[in-house]
Amino acid sequence: MALHRPPERAADPSLVREVGEADLRPVRRRALLGYPWSSPELTEQLLRWKVLMSERVDVHFFAVLVDGEAVAYADLYLGDGVAQIEDVFTVEEHRNHGYASAIVLRAIEEAQRESAELIFLAADADDWPRLLYERLGFDTVGGYAKFFS
Repeated sequence: MALHRPPERAADPSLVREVGEADLRPVRRRALLGYPWSSPELTEQLLRWKVLMSERVDVHFFAVLVDGEAVAYADLYLGDGVAQIEDVFTVEEHRNHGYASAIVLRAIEEAQRESAELIFLAADADDWPRLLYERLGFDTVGGYAKFFS
């Protein structure tokens, strides 16, 4: 999905803080371990991958903090006029407060400040976040399929 228009939904981007990769490890670990396909070993591999990405790519990590802990987050990857918003997540007990919307809007602001000509994210066609992203100004521009055996 690519950003093509102004958002229809408002949220308060001032709730969002830019944080370091290490600040997101506890909540990211919790999120990853909650998926049915995950395992402790895979989770640690994915966390190490985030460290490597942060060392090699222009990435910004955004979070909403409650009592000093990240309860929602997303990554913003920047390069050559392109910005990708990735890994938007909110801890279940903190959902429905507008945190994901605020983080995505903050990431859009940063991407525009960095003069990104294309701002995009990936969303599953049959999952509810796609509807949120549509309200935030993103439109479907293509698709891909994953095949599992």
